[in-house]
Amino acid sequence: MKITKRWIKSNNACNDSLEWFEQQDSFDAKILFDSAIKSERFSDINWVLTKKMNRSQLTLYSIYAAEKVLENFEKIFPDDGRPRIAIESAKKYLENPSFKTKDAARSAAESAR
Repeated sequence: MKITKRWIKSNNACNDSLEWFEQQDSFDAKILFDSAIKSERFSDINWVLTKKMNRSQLTLYSIYAAEKVLENFEKIFPDDGRPRIAIESAKKYLENPSFKTKDAARSAAESAR
């Protein structure tokens, strides 16, 4: 995957990220990501990834990220099941993308927020 300056600008990268991207020697995704990791610019990697995803992929990625930190949340707030319910609701929506499951997932996400 090649990431161009034009693509970065057209997707409204913030000024700091835009400046960093413009300083890079290559716009090959692997090289850019390696450079971003070395520079601890994880939010830039995340930004590119999410801009390249469709809605289903973005939902899967959100579920993945939420599951990675869920244990930490539940250690601090063991009686708050809202994030787990939101994750499960999002999974149900992906399995059966209906108005009912979409509405349930949206409601659970709002509650968890």
